[in-house]
Amino acid sequence: MVLALFSKESGIVWLAVTPVLSLLIIDEKAWTISLRHWVKLLFKYWSISFLIIIVYFIFRIVLSVSSLDIGVEDNNYTVGLGLNSIKGLFLLWGSSLTCLDTIAIFIEKCYWLFLITLTVSLIFLFVIGRKIKIREKDDRIKLLVLVGCAFIVTTPHLVMGHPGKMHAYPTLWMFALSLGILLNDANWEKWERNLTYLFLLTSLAVFLHKWYYIYENGKCAYTRVKSAVEQTMFVPNHICVIDCDEERIIYSVFQTTGALAWDMANATRLYFDFINPQQIDYKCINVADKNKIVEDIMQDTNDIDCIWVVENDKVGAIDVCKK
Repeated sequence: MVLALFSKESGIVWLAVTPVLSLLIIDEKAWTISLRHWVKLLFKYWSISFLIIIVYFIFRIVLSVSSLDIGVEDNNYTVGLGLNSIKGLFLLWGSSLTCLDTIAIFIEKCYWLFLITLTVSLIFLFVIGRKIKIREKDDRIKLLVLVGCAFIVTTPHLVMGHPGKMHAYPTLWMFALSLGILLNDANWEKWERNLTYLFLLTSLAVFLHKWYYIYENGKCAYTRVKSAVEQTMFVPNHICVIDCDEERIIYSVFQTTGALAWDMANATRLYFDFINPQQIDYKCINVADKNKIVEDIMQDTNDIDCIWVVENDKVGAIDVCKK
């Protein structure tokens, strides 16, 4: 836990949020005392936290490297403010407060399923908004503070070039805690409870739907790696991969292409000797061109040891033996 806290910005922000949450949860009189005394209490809790944060960012700046130096070629993790921050805020907060089945609309093009999850999400937001609206003044102040905390835990991902749904986890946790604090002693009518249960069941169904796509991604990678290793009778150093499968739609972490699923065949190193194959030539082609390309490679004078032909996520190996 300590290592995770100091490993990245999404962990270090909790040093800024925790003192505020301590006042909300532990000190019930924090909202009835004078503002001056409240600031003193907050400063007392925050002083150590801010000292640690300052030290962290000093090291972060001193040890800063470009995204290319750490192998992130698409610059998604490059720090920057702008339109990406506004879009990221809507994405991360929307993902945390709704149960939208984005798989249905971006991959399956199943618009009716997306509309169902959109309707359930809007109903849930209406119920929650209604419960918060009728609360006492102190609760509304707490709401503003908790929204501020949610913004703080979201900020590390707002400066990224392209935050994704996978980055919503700290924001989701903060919103869940906020609703628990604000509605802990609320009186729920039966229809409100039923609609909330409907939202939770829909969220579970959407989770299983997205999990299935992640599972299929892993299954694709496992099938390719297993068949490639089984079909290759030696440890190759230089291979050429002929990928004949149609490319899938890339969407966040839920679905990627077959080539990326097994890291352009680099995943096979785990099943050989962690080193080989050292050189991989990867070609994504139309299946109709397969035989011609294989013949061209066989006639070439390079030092390819083996050709892997991918069809339907299974790999066939052709021993070239040009050594």
